[in-house]
This record gives sequence, structure tokens and C-alpha cells, in this order.
Amino acid sequence: MNNIIVILKREWWSYRKQLIAHLFCLIFIPVLIFMFIGLPLYKVIPSVNSLNYIHWITPGIWIVSTGLVAFINGFSSMRKLRFSSGVLGIYLKSPVSVWDILIGISLWAFVLGFVQLIIAFIVIGVVNHQFYSIGSDLLLLLQILPLVVFMSVLGTILGCWVKGLQSQTIISIIVFLIFSLGMGCLIPLQFYPQTLSDIMRSIPFVQIIEGSQNLIRLENGSIFGAVVTLLLSAIVFVLNGIFSIKLFRK
Repeated sequence: MNNIIVILKREWWSYRKQLIAHLFCLIFIPVLIFMFIGLPLYKVIPSVNSLNYIHWITPGIWIVSTGLVAFINGFSSMRKLRFSSGVLGIYLKSPVSVWDILIGISLWAFVLGFVQLIIAFIVIGVVNHQFYSIGSDLLLLLQILPLVVFMSVLGTILGCWVKGLQSQTIISIIVFLIFSLGMGCLIPLQFYPQTLSDIMRSIPFVQIIEGSQNLIRLENGSIFGAVVTLLLSAIVFVLNGIFSIKLFRK
């Protein structure tokens, strides 16, 4: 545990050098999504399932901004550690294990994603004049957090294997497009061909997204999607760790 805390402290020291810039990004990411995607689409899609589109899109903005922050930070931190900073060699000569590194970076990405989620809750609530009870907020948090875990782990895994900054940028753009426009976060799945939307609804991540939107309508969330996403996160994390032990020690 102490080794993981060491990794978290190092990431924090690096992060705080540009803390103000990072905070501005965390605030403006959900606002920009709302302004440049949500408001224009509202003119085209006034309502979804009898719910005003501006309210329907709210959990989608939370999920996209939070997942993107968790993914990019996990990806960037791990890629720099693995390929450019030279710190990996220092870690491996110390009692810090490969598992400590992977857990530490994933946890760091998750923490930043969680901070983004809280900020997005507040900012979009102010912009959209939409607030919920403490009970509803907790249910929404529990619904979304498994997806934050997965995006943190996914970013960390890709950071182990993708060396170039340009490749990271391209992958991040692709993930954003798929995540925001292809999974029902910002565009309702019923606007896609029936066969495609049925396939998408079988994906656990999409079930989490729809579960969050259901909670806005005071319906039930998706426990199944959340549990499967957590299990999938654990499986891919362990598999990556097994391969990384051999890779990092070369």
C-alpha cells in the first residue's frame, strides 16, 4: 500500500504544477459538450422518451466528460512512465512492483475521473438549472462509477503499449467519438438502425448509460451492466498485469 501511495504522490506533484489549467479543463469540458453538442441537438431532438432532451442528455455529459478525463489521464500517465520519463527503471530497482505501478496509475486516473464527475454534477446543474436529491445523486454516482473504473483501467493498459503521443491523440479522439456519439450518451439509440441499436444495448457500458438516463426519469438503473463492467475491468487489468511483468522487466 505504501508503494501505491508513493506513486499517487508523484502523480499529484506532477499534476499540481499546472493545477489551475487542469481545473479550468475539468470545468469547461462538460460545459463545452453542453454548449456545442447538447444545445444544437436540442433543436433537432426536442424530447426523448417524453423527457426534455436537455434533461435527458445530462447523464450523458457527465459520463462522457468523466470517462474521457479518466481515460486520458490513465493513458498519459502510464505512457510517460513507460516510455519517456525514465521513472519506470527507478521504480523497478526499488521495492515498487509492476502491480503497484498499474494499480497506482489506475487509481490516480479514477480519482481524477471522480473529481470530474463531481464537478460535472455541479456545473451542469448550474447551467441546466437541474438539481437532484442526495439520494438520487448517490444512485447516479453508483451507476456511473463502474464505467469510470473501466475507463481508468483501459487508459492505463493502452499507456503500457502505445509509445507515440500522436498515436495517443488519435486513439483518444476515436474513443471520444465512439463513447459520446456511438453509445447513446448524446444521441439516443433509437435514432440508429434497429439492428445496430439492439446490438449496442447488449453491451454492459451502454446498459450503464441507459441506466443513468432511466434514473433521471425516476426508473431503475442497470445493476447487471455495472457488475459486468467491474468484472471486465478486473479481468483485463489482471491480464495486462501478467503481460506487463514480462514486458517491463526486459
